[in-house]
Amino acid sequence: MSTEVLSAIGGSLATMCVTAVAFLIRRKLNRDAEKTDLEIKHRRIDLEIKLEQYRETMRRNSQVPEQKKQIRDDIERLALVASQDEAPANGEPQALTCMLFVESETSRAESISDRIGDIVLGVTGGDPARKPGRYAIDISLNVNCTNGISDEQLVAVEWIDAGGGRQETAHLIHNNRVRFPEVQIASPGTSHTDQYRIAGLRVNTSQLGRRVGKDDSVLGFVTIEALDTKAPRVAIANNLVSLVRPILGLISSESSPLTYEPSETGPLNPHLLDPKTRVSSFFDQYISLSEGFPAAFRTHQEESPRDSLRGADCGTRFLIRFFNLPENLRVFVSLYDVVREQTRNPRDTWADRTRASTEVPCTLLVSGANSDGAGGTLAATSSNLIAGEKDVPMREVELAGGFGFAVYEWIGGIGSRLTIREVYLGMSFATSVVDDVPRGSGQVCATLAPISTVTTATGSAPIPRFIDVGGDPSTIVSQLGPRSTWE
Repeated sequence: MSTEVLSAIGGSLATMCVTAVAFLIRRKLNRDAEKTDLEIKHRRIDLEIKLEQYRETMRRNSQVPEQKKQIRDDIERLALVASQDEAPANGEPQALTCMLFVESETSRAESISDRIGDIVLGVTGGDPARKPGRYAIDISLNVNCTNGISDEQLVAVEWIDAGGGRQETAHLIHNNRVRFPEVQIASPGTSHTDQYRIAGLRVNTSQLGRRVGKDDSVLGFVTIEALDTKAPRVAIANNLVSLVRPILGLISSESSPLTYEPSETGPLNPHLLDPKTRVSSFFDQYISLSEGFPAAFRTHQEESPRDSLRGADCGTRFLIRFFNLPENLRVFVSLYDVVREQTRNPRDTWADRTRASTEVPCTLLVSGANSDGAGGTLAATSSNLIAGEKDVPMREVELAGGFGFAVYEWIGGIGSRLTIREVYLGMSFATSVVDDVPRGSGQVCATLAPISTVTTATGSAPIPRFIDVGGDPSTIVSQLGPRSTWE
């Protein structure tokens, strides 16, 4: 057979194969139109490379007809690649299926930086023999993310792989959006489910408002994006999940107001003015701190489990503020919470939900805290407290213009974390001045602390932190002035 005939046959064969491959490529591009923009971009690049390879084959065929065998081999190889890419068994990997669920359901409605439970991703399907794929994970929220943040925009949110070993740290993309730029997800097969975790996410539940018993929840929308064309697509069955449901974390109440008549009673609690005798078995007044739901009060460790970049600065704190106290009155508070029986106010009616007299106290006064409830150190340690101690040490509250505050921190548990817990803080008033005292009343309120106005991720604001929901203070003491002023 002549060279011209062979060249013609070779050219015809090349033309037919190129036409067939182009048809396959067009079909593939049409199918890819239904995929995500990123997947389409990657596939177009691959297919454009194949087209260029076919064009180069045609150029070689026309220029060097003698290499017909090499031309035919190249065409067959490239056609085989195209046909394999079209076949689902050997081409596009079988998609993985992912189901999301969250380990906790309740958050403090006053909180700016509550740590939610782990988001668990259950992944199944695919070919176990295939190498793990690379993916980007995005979590978008309907409130702000409020984790601690580094200068590199890293937030203390972790991706924990199915083996519990490999961990990745998230990047803050927007106030309400975090991303893991690259994680690995394996194909476990259809008979097994791998569990991956997103841990340490803190959210601003206070953005939903002070709601009690409402259906409003913090929501998270999760997306998983393949970073290469060989990675199986991950289909999430429930992209949108409820992360936490907000309920007020603190419910406080006060005892009936103490009414003090200087001209009739004389000095009030003068023994408290001597530091050597500043202890008491009984208190004029109490303020009750009750959980709005079980485990709303948390120790330092409970506030920051497993945080790697930045944990909590303290346990749950309580900011007790005094307002408008008459200038002659001095106020003293217990060093820690006390038992309900330590009262001499017969008008008080208290619930029975309180610690027994044999239990170690679970709140401690904080020394040196600022007016927001942040900073300072515990005034004592749990190791030197005596269970059931009757003579409770007291500390004076510094007052300026009738205003002052005291800060307590939750240090330990009473009862089960599955039940609502309640504690009582004791307070007493003292004065040595009984003549020409003004008539007036003082108020008190309690709120979770530290309080803050920083509602986004930050590297400086305290964790945890809360909005100020002190509301209208309640009258705690009323002082009657001279009888001539009683009218």
